[in-house]
Amino acid sequence: MPEQPLTLGPVHRLEATDSTNRLALEAQTDGAVFVALRQTAGRGRLGRTWESAPGLGLWMSVCLAGGPEGLTFAAALAVRDACAPDAALTVKWPNDLTHGGRKCCGMLVECRGGWCALGIGLNLNHKPEDFPPELRDTATSLRQIAGRPVDYDAVLDRLLMELGRQLGRLRGGGAQAVFLEWQAACGMIGQRIARGGVAGVVTAYAPDGTLLVRIDDGGEARVTDALT
Repeated sequence: MPEQPLTLGPVHRLEATDSTNRLALEAQTDGAVFVALRQTAGRGRLGRTWESAPGLGLWMSVCLAGGPEGLTFAAALAVRDACAPDAALTVKWPNDLTHGGRKCCGMLVECRGGWCALGIGLNLNHKPEDFPPELRDTATSLRQIAGRPVDYDAVLDRLLMELGRQLGRLRGGGAQAVFLEWQAACGMIGQRIARGGVAGVVTAYAPDGTLLVRIDDGGEARVTDALT
């Protein structure tokens, strides 16, 4: 029997907030969505600041009951598929989506007290000059890729539909299938990496997304980049 999509909502649309992830964690309502035109204190992985330019991107978070297992995998696939009509994005380990090596989307999962906030920051209508100078060589947007403005509401609608589908797979017994699809999309197996003092060739992914690396001395190491 096919997995049933998870119904997401209510959808709270805000002009501005400090962080949609904060709102999602405080909501404690499974499936509640918070979307803001502007964030004043958006966060990325490892405590980094996420640039949330007013009205140019899709800054959103979903409140979900339970633990973080598989959320990053599901979200990456959902973003990729939702953006397909405008741009072909590549899933990049551990939790980004890129085009031509430039970052277009990042995700952050934060958990507290049995609830998780799945945060997504997607660059929609940025022109090159809309990014801070230090990001102009490494960031991109759907508008830059497509060569035209993209419709905010259309992207949001598709993303909610694809998120519901992928989260339904996770909860309906399809976690392994989601993981395998994400693994194939990342395409890092066989690549050489040097990260955190480890240098070698990626041989596999662990179920939590950690990279298994055959290091140059013949041993094996696990490399994580803080998926959550």
